[in-house]
Amino acid sequence: MRKPIATLAAALLMLLLAGRDLHAQAQQARVYGVVKDDQGNPLEGVRVVLTDPSASTNRLEALTDKKGKYSLVIIDATRTLIWRIEKEGFQTLESPRKVPAGGSTKVDLVLYPAGTAAGDLAAAAATAKTREEFEAAKKAAEAKAGAVDTFNAAVPLFNAGDLDGALAKLQ
Repeated sequence: MRKPIATLAAALLMLLLAGRDLHAQAQQARVYGVVKDDQGNPLEGVRVVLTDPSASTNRLEALTDKKGKYSLVIIDATRTLIWRIEKEGFQTLESPRKVPAGGSTKVDLVLYPAGTAAGDLAAAAATAKTREEFEAAKKAAEAKAGAVDTFNAAVPLFNAGDLDGALAKLQ
């Protein structure tokens, strides 16, 4: 009589453990993609870091390979994670993002050279919380681009010895 009860208890325990494993797998997600520059070239050595703001010890990190590819497994995809994409010489991007649990999601990313208007605008777009914040950042990026263009137009005049022409461009 004890053998059927022990067998039944073992079967119930196995069902409970299998159900728990299926539930855990349903919360997981795989995220993968390619990081490219603004010219469409894959970037090697880009650091892709995902952190959970509610749990400081929950951190995932990957480096892109020669083809710009990365892949991460998110254990608990029910939370919104902070994505930080960084490579020296390029604009760092940081933004909250949530991927669907229970599957694989492709997330391709573009990094712009640091100090460029496109890079500044991309960073602003990633971090803006409202339309007004985005518009203000866009206006600042456009002003910066205009200043750079004006300076670049004055340099050849200055190098040619036309100081008055260079000053006129800069004014």
